[in-house]
Amino acid sequence: DYLFACDSDEAEAMSRFVKPQTVKRYADLGAYNGDTVRALMSYTDSLEEVIAFEPDRRNFRKLSEFSEGISSPKITPYKLGAWSHKDTLFFDASGNRNANLSTSGGAKLIEVEVDSLDSIASTFIPDYIKYDVEGSEHEALLGSSEIITAHAPTLLVSVYHRSEDLFKLPLLVKQLNKSYKIYLRKLRYIPAWDLNLYAVQE
Repeated sequence: DYLFACDSDEAEAMSRFVKPQTVKRYADLGAYNGDTVRALMSYTDSLEEVIAFEPDRRNFRKLSEFSEGISSPKITPYKLGAWSHKDTLFFDASGNRNANLSTSGGAKLIEVEVDSLDSIASTFIPDYIKYDVEGSEHEALLGSSEIITAHAPTLLVSVYHRSEDLFKLPLLVKQLNKSYKIYLRKLRYIPAWDLNLYAVQE
């Protein structure tokens, strides 16, 4: 009951923080099968271009099929994990929403390529970046530090994957660009502990 009492409405968060009609370029880090691109498209017709990172093989196939099936916006999918620099890491290949990156191998892990948004999108200046990368948000933020510092796009950052992220990630965002105002919202998702940080330059 306490968790549900602090739910926020997604439409309110989108309208107040993301302001979809102002978003022409979107970077989706942890794009899954394109679900959050679809969600953003339902709020606006101004979206022109999307860069989407998804390291899981099966999810990436679905993302690619979705991207090829529409003419607008232009979606460029990358079979990459979002990280602070170019590297090869290990990835949980289970194909579910909780798949994550690891720096060490294991029985069910496969090697995946990772890279930074700053490197991949050197000429792409997003208006909005979403980070839902299953615990790699800190590294992914560092990997887009040049864009954040220079352009202050609106950010949505998942802060519930690691217990320290609720404190660590807002501090990192403010360190990268002091002009941001920080907001927390718990949207009506299952499981009920999903918590997102919105960073908005006002």
